[in-house]
Amino acid sequence: MAVFPIIFWICSMFMPESPYYYLMKNKEEKAKHSLKILRRKKDVETEFDQLNIFLQKQMSERGTFRDLFCIPLNRKILILVTLLRAFQFFTGYMAFTSYIQLLIVQTTNFSPVFGSSLLIVSGIIIMTLGLFYIDKIGRRTLFLVSMVLCFCALISMAVFLSIHDYTSIDVSSVSILPLVFVIAYNVFYCGGLGIGVNIYIAEVYPSNIKAKGLAIASLVYAVTLISSTKVYQFTTDYIGASVPFYIFAGTTIVGIAYIYFFIPETKGKTLELIQQELRKGKKSSII
Repeated sequence: MAVFPIIFWICSMFMPESPYYYLMKNKEEKAKHSLKILRRKKDVETEFDQLNIFLQKQMSERGTFRDLFCIPLNRKILILVTLLRAFQFFTGYMAFTSYIQLLIVQTTNFSPVFGSSLLIVSGIIIMTLGLFYIDKIGRRTLFLVSMVLCFCALISMAVFLSIHDYTSIDVSSVSILPLVFVIAYNVFYCGGLGIGVNIYIAEVYPSNIKAKGLAIASLVYAVTLISSTKVYQFTTDYIGASVPFYIFAGTTIVGIAYIYFFIPETKGKTLELIQQELRKGKKSSII
């Protein structure tokens, strides 16, 4: 497993800094070069000038944790991001990956090592493919498609386990289905929510409070990760194997509605435009 951090470290050496970072350090040429790489075009003068003006305005206002909670726009972003993160993990991803080997043993005839290996490989493949479509598909569209497909996999798994545990129907001839559902879920999650949410969070926060906003997002990440995993463990142990899948399918449905009605699109937009839309309440009228 040590090879993956090494690969990540090597790749990060060739990753360009963001234009925001260079502008904050007064390195305009490097900022312009970075913007050209990220936009994959040479003519970025108009966007660069707008970015520079907007950033200077933001950086003139010192960002504190108090600003994160007390300024209406920042508070709106904080709530939007917190709920998005919560719905992301209450699709059950960390719970299933934590208990995948036990789930495979209980529901299939396959080796748990084989099943978990398929899960890891499928995740790596879809995340690699995601590099080619993440900038071509809108963030909202990506999240919605991902969650709809995750719901289909979750409810299919829940129904299968209900038949397996609570009826006399023999499902031994299709015992491969739980593994298929879990791998399908993993592909749907990693290909959408898994690669998109962190990008989205970084895109919506103003530069002067971005670090503090990402710190809060990391705390929410930890809390939802732990709580969703415990929900899976408790319901499986004391109620039934199908119950957590019904629960996560239900929260996924709520998450789909939340994203559709309240999450603004950020693809191809500057931070200034994103914030203007948030102020107007476009696709984010929850607050």
